[in-house]
Amino acid sequence: MRMYPREFPPNRRKIPRRRAEREVYEALTGSDHQGFVYYEWRKGYRHIELDFAVWIEGLGRFALQVKGGCYLLIDSEWYSCCLTIANDPEPQALPAAHILEAAA
Repeated sequence: MRMYPREFPPNRRKIPRRRAEREVYEALTGSDHQGFVYYEWRKGYRHIELDFAVWIEGLGRFALQVKGGCYLLIDSEWYSCCLTIANDPEPQALPAAHILEAAA
């Protein structure tokens, strides 16, 4: 996969809350699929952003919001394994996914 930026930002490598993003970045970098990944994709001034916008040739476009740690989806509510309510990634990812779809 072609990546932008070409490497995970060095200043984020040791930040614990960025560990999950780094692991996904590295997994996508090592993928055999043909395509392009944009880390921290943003669109306009409407604060629409994704952790990863992914285009895989012959497969599709994907809007990824990465959350670290252990999470559960119970009755449409997101919970961390500590059973505190977590932020639902869908409201952030869904508008961005529609923009990616329209860009075809």
